[in-house]
Amino acid sequence: MRRRVLLGRRREARREARLQARLQAMVRSAGGGADEFAHGERARLYLVAGAVPPLVRSVQHARVLYARVLYARVLYDEVCASAQAVLHFVVIGMAELFPLYASSPTGLRLREHEVGLALAPLAVSLFTFPFAYVVLEKRYGARAMLRLGWTAFIVVNATLPQLRVLRDTPALLWPCLVVVGLTRGVGGNSSFPSISLLLNSLLTENLGAMNGFALSVSSLSRAASPLLCGSLFSAATAGGESPLEALPFYLLCVLCLLGMWLSTFLPPRASQCTGGAPPVGDEVYR
Repeated sequence: MRRRVLLGRRREARREARLQARLQAMVRSAGGGADEFAHGERARLYLVAGAVPPLVRSVQHARVLYARVLYARVLYDEVCASAQAVLHFVVIGMAELFPLYASSPTGLRLREHEVGLALAPLAVSLFTFPFAYVVLEKRYGARAMLRLGWTAFIVVNATLPQLRVLRDTPALLWPCLVVVGLTRGVGGNSSFPSISLLLNSLLTENLGAMNGFALSVSSLSRAASPLLCGSLFSAATAGGESPLEALPFYLLCVLCLLGMWLSTFLPPRASQCTGGAPPVGDEVYR
């Protein structure tokens, strides 16, 4: 397994180095310097090799073409900000829905102190998993850990509506709630650090502005999530027990799949490049 991971990294590094060399050669042939072209810009090393036209009249023209290709390919910074907003929506949505569903007469029918006990495994996972995250992120990369978080949230939101059939058998319900709480904590501790690492490592200019933009969008998402999820749950349960009660949970599953798709546009690892010439080869994976 470790050998396959190393071989995969080397193949990606060689591919990225070839793409970067091609871009720099095109700029040099147009009379500009590769360093001038790269200065102050984060190297976007996942460009398709044939995406840039072969005729570049000047360094300025190269910059314009480069920007157009980035917009066509999707800007990583904006992808990170979008993924972060989706992540906040999902996490706040779960925080809103779980107490409602757990205490609802049409849900799990737990009493107040039982809802608190059901949240205890989440607290345990949030406290302990960060120690494992450091090791796992170093080995597998931030993108893999982000995907682990999305997967954990999909499992949680797909499982919770099904637990209603166990509400009259506490011996089965409570072990399932423990597993759901631990999984939810793994999802939170995997996704939030990963998206922050990716966002900040991809930026070399306007770091504060981009972080502010990402946090502003995330704040709007956090405000909209309880309103939408709570309203959907309330509407679904207004007429008594209904299969539509699971609708807000499945909505969060769909958003997790959206976040999973957005992560495909991100590099496997959080680079620590902060400007100047773009990284080459294995430097991308530091």
